[in-house]
Formats: sequence, C-alpha cells, structure tokens
Amino acid sequence: MKRTHGEKSLSPSVPGDWTRKRLGALGASALALAAGTAHALNPIKYRKLSWLTATASVAAALLAPHGAMAQAGPVTQYFELDGNRTDNAADARDDWSTVNAGGGSVSIIRRVFIADPEPLTVFSTGGSKDDLDISSWRHKSGSTPPKDAITNAYATAYNIAGDLVVYAAAERGATNGDAFSGFWFFKTNVSVGDNGRFNGLHTVGDVLVLANYENGGSKVTIQVFEWNPAQATHNGVLKLLAGDLNSSALCGSSASPAYCGITNPDSSELPVDSFFEVGINISAVLRQANSTNSPCFSAFLHETRSSSSISATLKDFASGAFDVCGVRISKQCPAGQIGANGNSIDYSFKGQVSNVGFGGLSNFVFTDYPQQPASGPLPTVGAITLYACNASGEANTNLPPITALAAGAQGCYLGGFNTTINGSTNRIKVVASTGGTGTTEYTTTEAEQATCPILTFPVGITVDKACTASLASINSQLVVKIDFNGNVCNTGNTQLTDVMVVDEVVGMSPVTVLTNQVLGAAGSASACLPYSGSYFPSAPNAGTTTTFSDMARARGTPPGITQAPVQTAVSTGATCGLCPAGVCTTSSGATVEQLLRQQRTKK
Repeated sequence: MKRTHGEKSLSPSVPGDWTRKRLGALGASALALAAGTAHALNPIKYRKLSWLTATASVAAALLAPHGAMAQAGPVTQYFELDGNRTDNAADARDDWSTVNAGGGSVSIIRRVFIADPEPLTVFSTGGSKDDLDISSWRHKSGSTPPKDAITNAYATAYNIAGDLVVYAAAERGATNGDAFSGFWFFKTNVSVGDNGRFNGLHTVGDVLVLANYENGGSKVTIQVFEWNPAQATHNGVLKLLAGDLNSSALCGSSASPAYCGITNPDSSELPVDSFFEVGINISAVLRQANSTNSPCFSAFLHETRSSSSISATLKDFASGAFDVCGVRISKQCPAGQIGANGNSIDYSFKGQVSNVGFGGLSNFVFTDYPQQPASGPLPTVGAITLYACNASGEANTNLPPITALAAGAQGCYLGGFNTTINGSTNRIKVVASTGGTGTTEYTTTEAEQATCPILTFPVGITVDKACTASLASINSQLVVKIDFNGNVCNTGNTQLTDVMVVDEVVGMSPVTVLTNQVLGAAGSASACLPYSGSYFPSAPNAGTTTTFSDMARARGTPPGITQAPVQTAVSTGATCGLCPAGVCTTSSGATVEQLLRQQRTKK
C-alpha cells in the first residue's frame, strides 16, 4: 500500500537510524505546483527560486564530522535512482515525489526545487564555459534548442554516516539527441545578477559533476571535478576527482558505488530520456582523491552543455540556494540592572548556536542590533563570547571560550548591551566560516530577536532643614536674619537630574537655593547635596514675637529608563527663635549690647 504520513524504518540492510518522515507522496502534482509557484514571481530576477529549502532536523547520530571513520554505503542504497520521480510504495528509499513535497528521510539537510519555464534566462556569449571563471559568464532572456531547455531542476543533500551525499535531477523540453549536463555546487553564494552578469566567483573546492547521457540513455558517463587552479589536471583550473568518459556510470551497472546516473526509460511520467538524475557521495569522492577541501556548499546550478567537452558552450541553466553547512541561533534577554552612570540599563543576553549543517564551523562573528532610541545616547554592545554548553544548556564559563563547532554540535554564548530604553528589543546574528581559518567561505543566520524585560526602579527624593535666627546690622539698623541649611538626598537607585531646592516662607516669595543639580543613586558618594541660604523675615510667627518658621521643597527628575514622573519632597518645618535662653546674638556672633556699642562708636 502507498505510504502517506508517518514514519517508517528501512530494511535491515540499511542503517537502523535511517528513518523516514514523510509529508505525503504528492507525485507529479507537487512538481507542477512548484513550477507554478516559481513562475508567479518576477521571471528574470527571481527565476532561480530556492523552493522547499527548509532544513530538516538531523539526528545526532548521523552528524559525525567529515572524515569520520563511519561512511555511507552506495548512493543507490538511500534513494530510488530508477529513472522516475515517483516514490515506490514498496520501496523504503526516498524519491523525488516525496522529497520535493517536503518529506523524506530525517537525514536530509537541504533541498531545492527550481522551475525554469522559457523564455527565462539562458547562457549567452562564448565566455560562458565551465573552465572559465564566473566573471566571464553571461546570461540573457531567450531560448535554447528544446533538447537543451531545462523545465525543472532539483537537488537534495543528505548527511549519511558523516558523508555528504547529494542527489540531483532535471527535466528537459525534448528528447531528441544525446544530453550533456553539468551540476555545479558552489561554496559561495553564486547567483544571477543584473545586466546579464552573475554574482560571485569560483572558490577552490567548488565541485562540478558532468553527466553525459548518450545512445538513448544506455550510455551514462560521469566526471567529477574540483575548481582548483593550483592542482589543475584539466584546462588549467579543474582537478579531476573521479570518473572518465570511457567507464559506465549507469545506475545498476556502475563500477563505482560513489556516483551514478540514469534517465527515464519509459514515458509513463515524461517523454523518454527527458528526465535524468544522478547521485554522488561528495565526501567519498573527495576522500578517494585525497582532497582536503571542505564540501560546504552554498549554491547549486544545473546547466545543459553543447557536448561532453570540458570547454563546451553552456546552454540553459537553473540555479538556487543550496546551503549544506548552516548555523542557527536562539536568543534570550532575561535580566537587566541600572548602569554605572545611573541613567541607563545594562541588559545581559544569552543563547545557543547550533551547527545544523554538514561540515564544521569556525571563526564565529556575532553582531548584536539593539533597539535605537528616538534621541539621546546610542546603545553600546559589549563582547559576545561563545562557550561550550553545560548539561543545563547554559554557557559553561568554567571552561575557556570556544571558536569552532563540529557538525551537529551546539555552543552557548553570553553578551550584553547598555541602553536608555527600558524593555528594549535587540537582534543578533552570527556568521561562521565553513572553510577553516583564513578562508572567505561563510554561512550566516537571519537575525534572531529577543525582548528584554521592563525593569522597575525605586525612585525618590528627601530634603531636611535647620535654621538659626540672629540680629544683623543693616544700614545702621538691627534686623532679624534667618540662616538655614540642609541636605537633599536621592533615595532611589537611579540618577536624578534637574534637582532643585526652594525655601518657602509664609508671606514671602520663595528663594531658590539649588538648581540644575544631579544626584547619584542612593548609597553613592553623590547621592546627597548640602544647601544653605538666608533671608530677612518681615514678621515673626503668628502669636509670637521671637520665633520664625519656614520649610524647604525639593524636586528631581528620574531618567527615562524608569518611566517614573518627577519626584518631589517637602521638609518638615524648621523653627528657630530669636534670643534663645535670653541671650541675643547677631549674625556676627556678638551680643546685642556689643553690636549697639560698636554702632555708637562709629557715630
């Protein structure tokens, strides 16, 4: 019976951890849907559509690093390389109708489907050849002979026992004549550019698979090359890794278990020989050729060619993103505290970085993007450090920081930033090298956003006051003078600005004694400020002849991070008497009698 949903393990001849997760066998209808989706976009700029590129979760047991002792079996063991797209219900291996519909083994790490209806872009000019750099390639809108016209192209990558195993297929418009095709796997993001050019250049380690289907598909030959000018064996830039034009690579009869190809032998789905597919264990080929280049690819391009010659003219093409090495990042912003300056917040953040692709990653570069305030100082970001994770999934700071993650491994990072926004959001992304120290091959994540908590800060202000009354000689007259003093203090844990203290006396205008001052957080050396002043009262307190009273009022503005209003405080009334205990003094400290004697002497 036909499988639809659910999981199924393969026969005992296949590794036991090879488990299927299928979304349904949708057959040709899924392919037609994908083609329609691609064509609905801008046909020139977006023709090279990466469809169904969601990375599947990969079982940890299958994520051994490249070069590990465990190795995959023949490429025919995991995929139905049988010359058709339909998943056989009696066969537990994958096939295109399942893979292109989003299903298939949990060992799938990347998939791409590219619809390429005419008259979308094709190669142009004689400079578009496999032995020339991409800067020489050109494209245009147009058509090619039907036997060279691509209608759909697709590829999928598996991590099987630590080996990168890739399957690719294409459909062409007509079946007359032999078919010569190539599959490029680029290590950088090669893509279709504007003005008839391509974006990107070749990188050492780019892999080219040339597949030739002749004599009605009965003769299949495959050659696998690596772009490597320093070790070139062909045309000054390509190093032959495997295959030749004399040995059969037809699936079912191939002498090599690492690669094979096949066309459709009947017209049950498509015209005979209009569909062809290949499987190649990239890791095995590199291993057998003693190549040390990492098979971390970022882009895929299928091409049709004029002949089997390496320097053949390129005809049609279809390309898309094909990241087989990848990184994912999560982020949390769990806590914050008042900054050292008292008017900002220091937030701490953390998260996990996972290597979800095939190869090892190193040289991690984190970039954090805090929310920008409408005005005022900009946020500042501190160091972001990657550590191994402990058993609780937190950064293990008892060990030194790390700089690399093997395939399937996870690291935990710590960082922080300072901001004036309470409850700030901030995003983070990470870029990692896929080719070792000193290379320019990178994989990156989309920015992951976290929202930091809104913090509540205690705020407050206090003011106290004391006074003394005395007599002063003003213009040869004895008058009452009140001297006062006190302290204004910040009782909160944030800075207060625009601090003001005003002395208030009933019946008189207020006197400002402090203005535009700053108070540090409670407990700091600048949390309190003294103030002092004096005034000449116009009358004593009601019902008395020798006592005088007044009060002080203070205010201060908390920083915006507190989201708190202006803070105010009023002192208790300060009362001071003239001639306490019957002894009257003046502001100079002399007795009244002494002051009067001095005035008479002056006269």
